[in-house]
Amino acid sequence: MELPPRIVYVCSLCLRQYDLMEDLRGHMMFFHGYQPIKADSAKQEKAQKTETHNQLASRMDSPPPPPAELQPMPFKDFRLALRVKMQIPCAEISACSYKFEDAHKLMLHAKCHKGEGQGEAYSCSECGLEFTNWRRCSSHLWKMHQLDVDLLQCPVLGCDYKSAISALVWRHMRVHRKWRGRVLRRELLRRRAQKQQQEQQQHQQQLDESTASQVAPQTAPVKKNKYYAEKTCEICQRKFVSGKTLSKHVKTVHNKIKPFICSVCGKKTARKASLIIHMRQHTGEKPLKCEHCKFSTRDPSSLYKHRQRHAKDVAATAATQTSLPQIR
Repeated sequence: MELPPRIVYVCSLCLRQYDLMEDLRGHMMFFHGYQPIKADSAKQEKAQKTETHNQLASRMDSPPPPPAELQPMPFKDFRLALRVKMQIPCAEISACSYKFEDAHKLMLHAKCHKGEGQGEAYSCSECGLEFTNWRRCSSHLWKMHQLDVDLLQCPVLGCDYKSAISALVWRHMRVHRKWRGRVLRRELLRRRAQKQQQEQQQHQQQLDESTASQVAPQTAPVKKNKYYAEKTCEICQRKFVSGKTLSKHVKTVHNKIKPFICSVCGKKTARKASLIIHMRQHTGEKPLKCEHCKFSTRDPSSLYKHRQRHAKDVAATAATQTSLPQIR
């Protein structure tokens, strides 16, 4: 025969247990100094409960407040804040370490896996194009098929910028005025250190010139060409001869503009010469030939390296002939 369950009353302040409600009331009055509730106070408490219930009901009916905007923070914390919603790990392959926001995006990622034995190789689930890593596959899905699997979105409200790399999102934050100071702080510190180093070098150069002028007679200063105008890239601080070469550098290196496209495989290049060299892979043409042997290639850089080998061989043979003793 089973016994009925025991009912225990527990004090919320000291956690002492009692079997009767009357004992708990006496404990609260004697040890904690509470007074018994009168009839009028009970009515007031009931009215307060109804008011709080009505307030909760009105809050439930009202629309939820908008999400709080992310405040400026260092890059280490910013990188973690972008991926805070990605908590579902990939279980398709044991070596895969990527996490996703929901089950639907995880399913899209699992379709791109090529298999357990093929390492970290991926193929597009829409067109079948193969990639060596997941980042390239994710960018291809977004650019070509408009499928957002695990892209990182700009945290500023109303901004639609997305990227697979947190560093690119951090660089994009320069656009927003509130984040500009935080993002550019490291760049400003780097420029200050570079400026101080240049000032020290100039000061040391002036000291060397003053000492050299005391020892040797003064020479005429070198005149610079008036048509030479030096331009500096604001992003990487490289220097160029003219503004034309600087604009080409910014377009190809920083903005990743590649206007020349292969008609066979779709590869994009920044220069026309690179596209011509790439097209020779499809045609099999090797027009560049060595003058000393049967070697031929499609790339001028490989022909230059090959010619250097001949020059080294010639220098080595000349050295051995001079080192041998002459027999009379």
